[in-house]
Amino acid sequence: MDVGDAQFCHQCGHQFPDSWRFCRECGAERRDVEQPSEHPPSPGAESAPPRAATGPGSSTVAAGGTALAAATKAAGVAATATVLPEWIDHNGHLNQSYYSWLFDLGLMEIFSAVGLGPPYIKARNCSTMTVESHLCFIREVFAGDPVRVSAQFIDVDDKRLHMYCELHHETEGWLSCTSEWMELHIDMTTRKTAPWPADIRATLDAMKAASDKLPRPPRAGRSIGIPRRG
Repeated sequence: MDVGDAQFCHQCGHQFPDSWRFCRECGAERRDVEQPSEHPPSPGAESAPPRAATGPGSSTVAAGGTALAAATKAAGVAATATVLPEWIDHNGHLNQSYYSWLFDLGLMEIFSAVGLGPPYIKARNCSTMTVESHLCFIREVFAGDPVRVSAQFIDVDDKRLHMYCELHHETEGWLSCTSEWMELHIDMTTRKTAPWPADIRATLDAMKAASDKLPRPPRAGRSIGIPRRG
């Protein structure tokens, strides 16, 4: 986040980068951006996806991560940010907790693009919650590095959504980190899982169909352990 490009939440006063649509602290949507429809068109519709990728780093990112760049274009651009000095740990690089934070922000942008943002929560009293996640750290990022999240829809069923994400250096295109997320659809009254509404399920199925045309990410479905020889 460049300080000159910072925004302040109208609801809680929290500061966040100009590229973010939602406040991470309270979930409020910025007032100075066009409000997306609750259920935007599926991939392939004539209207352009919200917040299409622009800027000097876009073509480089596409070259560095072509498949996920295409998936992100279909779903709407995820969060971009510049790594702040206060996010750096004692090892001199981005602290691991902020990788999860950045992925969470990216997923919030994508969920908004498919109609699962804060307006959905208010209108239908349902939301999504993470039940499992897995990160793989590939290459360090440092203070001042611009980064971008890309996402792919791996699978969906009646109540679950499996997402795969990558964090790329925005201008140089190289991969820094990957993550997988299993999301549950939650009825906020009962705090239990509930089926996706028919319109949301149709949108998620369309997004998965678009992602199915891409190569399956080689890091998807990884497990953690110490391999033993012999």
